[in-house]
Amino acid sequence: MHAERGLGSVLGLLLGALLQGGCDATLPVEPSAGPHQPWVLPESLRAQVKSTLDRYGDQPAAARGADQRSDPAALDPAHAYSRGELIDLAQRRNPATRAAWEQARQAALATGVPRATLLPRLAASVVGGYQRLSTPVTLPLVGTRTLTTDVQAVIPILTVEWLLFDFGERTSALEVTDHLATVARVQFNQAHQQVVFDVNRAFNAGGAAGRKEAAAGRALAAARQVLAAAETRAQRGVGTRIEIAQANTQLAQAQLSLVQAQGESATARVALNAALGTPHGTLIQLRDSAEGLPAATAEGLDQVIARALVQRPDIVAGVAQLQAAQAGERGVAAAFRPKVGLIASLSTGDNQFSFNGGTTFAVPLQQTGVLIGVTLPLYEGGLRDSRLQSARSRILSAQAAVATTRGAAAAEIAAAYEALRSALAAYHAADVLVAAAGVGSAAARTGFEVGVGTLTDAAAADKALLDAENARADARRNAFDAAATLAFVTAGLTAEPP
Repeated sequence: MHAERGLGSVLGLLLGALLQGGCDATLPVEPSAGPHQPWVLPESLRAQVKSTLDRYGDQPAAARGADQRSDPAALDPAHAYSRGELIDLAQRRNPATRAAWEQARQAALATGVPRATLLPRLAASVVGGYQRLSTPVTLPLVGTRTLTTDVQAVIPILTVEWLLFDFGERTSALEVTDHLATVARVQFNQAHQQVVFDVNRAFNAGGAAGRKEAAAGRALAAARQVLAAAETRAQRGVGTRIEIAQANTQLAQAQLSLVQAQGESATARVALNAALGTPHGTLIQLRDSAEGLPAATAEGLDQVIARALVQRPDIVAGVAQLQAAQAGERGVAAAFRPKVGLIASLSTGDNQFSFNGGTTFAVPLQQTGVLIGVTLPLYEGGLRDSRLQSARSRILSAQAAVATTRGAAAAEIAAAYEALRSALAAYHAADVLVAAAGVGSAAARTGFEVGVGTLTDAAAADKALLDAENARADARRNAFDAAATLAFVTAGLTAEPP
């Protein structure tokens, strides 16, 4: 008795522990200990994220284990890349283009679902079974006996189902998926243009930083020349320690300008690696092709806007969304109309049965049937009106989205159009400024060396030349950026320089 009670207590404790554990497992997980403390990322989740990044976050060549020399998307550290080469690499390597392509592919595959509903469905099935039936039978002079019947059969069945007519419901569904596939395609094009745009801006920034580095290097050399002249003048007794201090200050400013230009170059390299989809520490040499400035378009602003609006991916996608909403409304209306369908089946087989374990008899069985049915919805409890109102609301929303996108696009195009013209004018002005500052710098430095000018004038002239060269580098970058922006907002950006 005591043993049974002890066993019962142990079982009761185990059952209670299991129930408690089950209850604990169903409790919601709190985000943190309280509103004052952020949620601590579990180590298991960190490990899962790291594993996923290691598996899918590698670059294309490394992920495929391809030979870097034969992989067209591989980078050559000894090669100086042009703008077009970098754009081609970015289109191959950037994961954004892969993601957009997969989304477009999924949308294209989705069109196969409504297409399949237009065709008949054919299904084959097999039904088999065994049954024993025992029945007591009373016979004269014999008495009661049990009659046992064994029946077994295997019946293959071929069935055809075909929706013949549905007032356009399936056609509307097909139109919806076709329009959504168009949305995905233009979004794929937009992803490519975004990559091209990002590479253009990063390339322009890198080129401007390189020109600033070169200008800072020339300013540094000039500052050293001025310092040497100041020291020479001091040794001859015609200079002062103040001039040497001023020359050292000019040298330090030139060194600062060089460091700042190198920082801009590093920032541009990070942006370029991001656009290419390469590790941020990758060193990429840029080929300064000294390409000419982009030209302003000869078209008027209204012509540019009219041409761009019909090809911009966001507007094309908005129109396709509107068409999908309109097709969806037609599909909702058709869903509550009659449907006509056909069902046909063919089955054949043998029924085998025996009595009291005796001789087995086989009875062939063949069945063919064709049915045509009509379905007519009579009452849906307000479902039809609710779905129609929802579909019409989606149409109104899509119409408003198209109008909003059109207005925003026109504003973007107008701003980019004027920005390009302003940037080109600013570059020409900066070019004239560099020429004038160069003459002044050379004259001031020569005058100081021969004793007819002051070091202050030479330092100011050199500083003016450096500022002018930096302004021209920025103006050149702004001109190319403005051209790329105008091409981007008009959906005309390609791998060629804008």
